[in-house]
Amino acid sequence: EGSGVSSGTTLTVGGVVAGVNGVRMFKSFPVVASDTLASTGVADGKLMRFKITADSHGPVGLFGLDFTIATSSFATGGGVTAIKVMVYSDTGYSQTVSGSYGVSTGQFGETAQPTANLAAFNATTTGYSPLQIPAGTTYYFQVEGTVSSTQVGTSVTTTLNGDAAYIASANLNIGTVGPTVPLTSSTTGALADDNDDFIWSGNATTTTPANGNDWANGYGILGLPSGGFSQTRSN
Repeated sequence: EGSGVSSGTTLTVGGVVAGVNGVRMFKSFPVVASDTLASTGVADGKLMRFKITADSHGPVGLFGLDFTIATSSFATGGGVTAIKVMVYSDTGYSQTVSGSYGVSTGQFGETAQPTANLAAFNATTTGYSPLQIPAGTTYYFQVEGTVSSTQVGTSVTTTLNGDAAYIASANLNIGTVGPTVPLTSSTTGALADDNDDFIWSGNATTTTPANGNDWANGYGILGLPSGGFSQTRSN
């Protein structure tokens, strides 16, 4: 049913089929895009660049990001370690965003070693809160690490993972997260969902991370395919 703004009359339509897919509505939403990074020079430790823009209707809270790191042709003992995600407010990737959303200024979440070539980051450990991207604002993200013992043929492919299905209705809050619980270890809420690679909030009810049912994943997000997108850098 619907109500007329001017008349105040309520119109009820009968015969509607129950169980249709319906429409999900958000106060605000993120738009994701890859950004430019030279295809060579991986020894500098820069692995990937992308940007996230909050819609003009309100800020967007970013809680979790998930990456796949694939490497090839390093010299013996070489590889990529100490992976982290840095957040900048400018296109030149020089001005870090202030706030308490990581272990140090400008860093999103914690520094993680890749486990089975997977690096997951979230903003909730001691003293962290979701990264809030102001309405209509773009933040710039750089995945970086320590790259050692490169040689001819060395390459690193970094993928920002997307989600293949919408988050289950039972998992719309963040779930059980404590001071040291990583993104992949929660047993309830969004972090326990099968599709938890890109966790964000439109802040419809609260900007606090845990109990509000504002949380969604990367399914259907503009610019983020279900399989994610990748950047490859070589020696």
